[in-house]
Amino acid sequence: MVQSALKRGCTSARSKSQVAYAGDKNLQYFSKEAFRIFVAMYTLAIAKGKEIGTYVGKEFDELRSELTNFIRTEPRQFLNAIRNAHDSLLNSLAEVKGYIVYALKSIGDQFDEWNTEASDAISRILSAAQIKNELHNVYQFTSGEIAVPGGRSNSSGYGHFKFPHLTTVG
Repeated sequence: MVQSALKRGCTSARSKSQVAYAGDKNLQYFSKEAFRIFVAMYTLAIAKGKEIGTYVGKEFDELRSELTNFIRTEPRQFLNAIRNAHDSLLNSLAEVKGYIVYALKSIGDQFDEWNTEASDAISRILSAAQIKNELHNVYQFTSGEIAVPGGRSNSSGYGHFKFPHLTTVG
């Protein structure tokens, strides 16, 4: 089913739903650790505006450390990179979007002067979801750990976050 959807270019809403619901991780393209490395590489590439190949060969702990240090020491640069990211962010994996949403919320909470910008960036990421399952996948991975689900608390909140967007997507 997923293979035929990919062959058709995933143009129909039904195909989009099948692929988004399955998720790349569930299709078992990668081992669990390789997938976490890929998510960290992808997130770093978006955050720093570099090619993903820049990070090939690095270990997960090294990638995670580089990413968390960048967000901690250069929050303004991270916020700007996310606000200016285009298709690479909006079409990225739920695990990437979830981690970025978490980081943006943390920046908005820490720096009052950037709260509106961080909220706008979060809204942009969440509004890119075309179906409810896709949005659920992003919420599920809104976590301070790369490619690790956060705790779901109710239908419109995950972990300690409350997201009203969940009820507005088809």
